[in-house]
Amino acid sequence: MAKAHIHVRFKLESDVNDYVKAKLTALGLKKLIDFNEESGMSDYMKEALKGSAKTKDKTSFGKPDFHIEKYSIPIILRIS
Repeated sequence: MAKAHIHVRFKLESDVNDYVKAKLTALGLKKLIDFNEESGMSDYMKEALKGSAKTKDKTSFGKPDFHIEKYSIPIILRIS
C-alpha cells in the first residue's frame, strides 16, 4: 500500500533542516559518520567545493546544507 504524503509548509530553515536530518536518519544514515551539516565536511569536500561560495569574490568554499560522503560519489543537498 502506498504511503500518503503530507505536505507541510515550513516557516524556518531550521525546521527544514530538522526534517531532512530525520529523513536521512530514517534511511539508516548516521550524523557525523555518513552525513554532515554545512561546514562540517572533510578537507576533500572543502577542496572540491573551492570557488563555489555565494560571495562576490568566491574565495571560500561553498557550504551545502547537507552532504553525504558515504558513497563513491558525494551527495550535496542545498535547501532553498
